[in-house]
Amino acid sequence: MLQYYKFIQTQQFKLIILMFIFIPKMINAQVTYSEHVAPIIYENCTNCHRAGEIGPFPLTNYSEASSWASMIKFVTQSKYMPPWSPDVNYSHFVGEKTLTDAEIQTIADWVDNGAPQGDPSLEPPLPNFSTGSQVGTPDLVLQMAQPHNITGNFKDDYRVFVIPSGFSNNKEIASLEFRPGNASVVHHVLFAYDLTGTAAAMDAATSEYGYVSFGDFGFNEAVFLPWIYTPGNDPLVLPEGIGEIIPANADLLIQVHYAPVGIDQTDQSSINVFYKDVTDPIVREIQTGITSPADIIGGGFGSFFIPPNDVKTFEAEGTSNLIGISQVPTNQDISMIGINPHMHLLGKSYEIYAVTPTNDTINLINIPDWDFNWQGAYTFEKMVKIPANSQWFTKAVYDNTSNNPSNPNFPPQTVTWGDNTGDEMLIVFYYYVPYQNGDENIYLGNTRNLQFKLFLEGPYDTGTGEMSTMLNSSNLIPLSQPYNVAPYNYTGSETVSAIPNADIVDWILVQARDKDNWESIIESRACFLLKDGTLMDIDGTAGVNFSTLDSSKRYRFAFYHKSHLGVLTSSDVDISSGSIYDLTGSQNMTEGVQQTKLVSSIYALYGGDYDNNGIINNQDFNLWKSNSATVNDYMFWDVDANGVSNNQDFNNWSINRSKVGDISIQLP
Repeated sequence: MLQYYKFIQTQQFKLIILMFIFIPKMINAQVTYSEHVAPIIYENCTNCHRAGEIGPFPLTNYSEASSWASMIKFVTQSKYMPPWSPDVNYSHFVGEKTLTDAEIQTIADWVDNGAPQGDPSLEPPLPNFSTGSQVGTPDLVLQMAQPHNITGNFKDDYRVFVIPSGFSNNKEIASLEFRPGNASVVHHVLFAYDLTGTAAAMDAATSEYGYVSFGDFGFNEAVFLPWIYTPGNDPLVLPEGIGEIIPANADLLIQVHYAPVGIDQTDQSSINVFYKDVTDPIVREIQTGITSPADIIGGGFGSFFIPPNDVKTFEAEGTSNLIGISQVPTNQDISMIGINPHMHLLGKSYEIYAVTPTNDTINLINIPDWDFNWQGAYTFEKMVKIPANSQWFTKAVYDNTSNNPSNPNFPPQTVTWGDNTGDEMLIVFYYYVPYQNGDENIYLGNTRNLQFKLFLEGPYDTGTGEMSTMLNSSNLIPLSQPYNVAPYNYTGSETVSAIPNADIVDWILVQARDKDNWESIIESRACFLLKDGTLMDIDGTAGVNFSTLDSSKRYRFAFYHKSHLGVLTSSDVDISSGSIYDLTGSQNMTEGVQQTKLVSSIYALYGGDYDNNGIINNQDFNLWKSNSATVNDYMFWDVDANGVSNNQDFNNWSINRSKVGDISIQLP
């Protein structure tokens, strides 16, 4: 019995020790707003939930978010927010706003634990949201002729405004960017143009500015354009050689959905028009195709009716030949740019896909839970190749029962085709061009110019606070990026006809990486490093131009120089802010001072990693030793970037020997 008590006492003592060990860790691991929740909120919610935007309450700080904590948990767990209808596991589009299961659970854990703030110093800065334009300086700004009055009756308002283009000749368009005059009420916007004068006549027939149209522009001759506005999404900027031609004297049409409000308001929005540059003429004009009830298998237009108390599925094949719209050609390869499925309030789901001649399925879009109030025109992240002789299929489901809370008829009534609220539609618009080799690698989001600053140990001069440009003045910097060799094996084609700036130190390789999986490289770019530490793209502009990054997402960035230890940013970078991410401070590096070296009052990349495998060791020494007498050359073991391999490069290696970079970005 005594031994039993001693055993119990021993176990109790061990338990107490374990509590002292693990409870602090549990406390430290507690989910807090500053460290865990704020990055999710600021990345996915704040763009709409801030002053002057459409979100019903702001989410710009801890006080605001904690006040709505339970609601945030509810709408994220139900996936009602952030609003994104397409299934992200089916296909991908520019501007996706979805939360991962882990992010949803993080919010739930935060709320369940009392929504603690945590250490305010760990909270990321609020993003800098764009003003004026997300694209650049427009070539033309068109504005609504007068303000539109939105009645505060808690009802949706769908209205078409006719804006004369004033084009005296055909214009090649790269982008149309809607800029809301009152962002707090504009829900979404569709674009079209009209050459017939029909829209202007419909507008003139009303006593108010604009005319009401629930589902579209109210007449068949309207030519839909591949742009749409929804809060937070980047406007489509058509890539090189591709554009939309808007004819001379066309009226530009915008169908604006104003969200329900309780107070009378006004809106006078504008459109930024961006022409194709004279150096980038349209080689392939964007084409429009359509699937309609005429394509319903086994019935055509006459079969498009939905009886009361019925959930009805329609399956369509192919595309239609309607007024102003030709069938999508099936005898040639095409590249899909965007897709716009449309139905009304009975809509339940959409699935659209293609089947190739080899019986492969190409997923285009799947909307499992249609919500008319969150419809959109979707731009694929990259062009989607549809091979010649593929078959197109559309599956649309409608719920005309009393279980559908959006049903406009109680009791349910038979519903057929029409423009009105109580009618229905089955329309899918496709935006495409004839295929060219490499189309599937072209990203359709906006190019992102990102600003970074870093220093290299060796070229850095503590007296001037700048780096040496001796390689440049000695004409030793190659005109093509040098990272196409092992271990980088970067295949980028960055080349210049001449070094564009006398302040250039050398080439740098920058990698955008997945914020949750650092080893996953999203895009790489080679650029120039200036003597003041800033990076410059090969076109001579400040910053680094990335073509595949989504401004609604955050990324980690890795940086490599041919003779220095690679580094990784310590936190996710907000690429929409336009601010400079300064890597000369240790707090901006993973592992802090373990990955960067304090030189005078700044941090710089460790010199001596001549094989750039993330470790400074004898392999680097051997590279230097076998080339220690080289002069007037561009070398990977020239740590001070002066074109000479000598004892100074050995000394840099020697004092940094055994330094190891972040293992997640070590090159093989």
